[in-house]
Amino acid sequence: MHVTLNTPSLQYYLAHHAELKSGVSPFRLQHRGRGVGSLFKELCAAMGAAGLASVALRQVWASATDRLASVRSDAKRWEEKARG
Repeated sequence: MHVTLNTPSLQYYLAHHAELKSGVSPFRLQHRGRGVGSLFKELCAAMGAAGLASVALRQVWASATDRLASVRSDAKRWEEKARG
């Protein structure tokens, strides 16, 4: 919603909230200046230029928890090896 609306501030969103709830398309209410949408486009362009891919937060979480499990497993093996 905020990317499409290109929300520049809480005040802008609140000023248009009733219209949005009544079914007015956010494309009709889109802010023409700098906002969430333009920031998102800039972020995507910068990530593309850096060769980075966008991933869902659940993928980041899954990767982090997998890595944590691996580190814990390695630590346990090192501890067992240190004990002899």
